[in-house]
Amino acid sequence: MLIQACNDELGPVMGAVYRDVVRCCLQGDIPVDRLTIDDQPEPQWEELGPEEIALLEARDEQLNGDLTTAFYWKVVRTLGKLYA
Repeated sequence: MLIQACNDELGPVMGAVYRDVVRCCLQGDIPVDRLTIDDQPEPQWEELGPEEIALLEARDEQLNGDLTTAFYWKVVRTLGKLYA
């Protein structure tokens, strides 16, 4: 419902660029290469060794950094180009 309202109402009022950025945020359409949701169950942390935990944490840190960078370029930088 929000995405449809964004498409129908936000664009004419705020402009296409702003509408597209808002729609991107609502849809979670921030491109990150290794960010996927799969059917794998959450790991049983108590069954993992310290090395395995460290690898998972390092991967999460990298993904968080990639997501932050992608968000900056797709949303923040785009909005920074707009003016009133």
